[in-house]
Amino acid sequence: MRIFRGFLPFVAFIVATKFTTAQAAVWLAFATAVAVFAYSRFREPAKQPKILEVGSVALFGIVGLVARLAPVPLSLGIVRLAVDGGLLLVVLASLVLKNPFTLQYAREETPQELWSNPIFIALNVRITWAWALAFAINVGADALLAFVPAVPIWVDATLAIGSLAGAALFTAEEAKRARARVPA
Repeated sequence: MRIFRGFLPFVAFIVATKFTTAQAAVWLAFATAVAVFAYSRFREPAKQPKILEVGSVALFGIVGLVARLAPVPLSLGIVRLAVDGGLLLVVLASLVLKNPFTLQYAREETPQELWSNPIFIALNVRITWAWALAFAINVGADALLAFVPAVPIWVDATLAIGSLAGAALFTAEEAKRARARVPA
């Protein structure tokens, strides 16, 4: 699915935090976000930019500037909280704008005659809410990690992996059920 390309900057951020500072990881994620956005614009110049890709460029740019201008280095917990909180805001904004971020990706794999179908749109709203819930769980886990020093990092990691795996499984199952309801 092309949706995972939209999450590449976040994957780059997570991986980079294992090898470098939080600030450097943010800038690497920003570069990845710009690359993903540029790739999409090059491959599909006539299509509207995807909310997740535009949001990722803005999010990592803003977090990078804040981290750079902060009077003291920001902890990894605070930076992760900002990144996951920003991602949650991007997803919620897509729902408020009545353009769930999953809809842009789903349309790439669905015949155009179904795009305005209320069932198709409702499916994407449900899937986007599932991802919003996963990101909200991540924000809560990050807040625990950032502000409650006694919480071990494995708690944050378990909650993050579990919530993302749950959203991915929900997405796959919902898509499978929807395909089964549509005649060939």
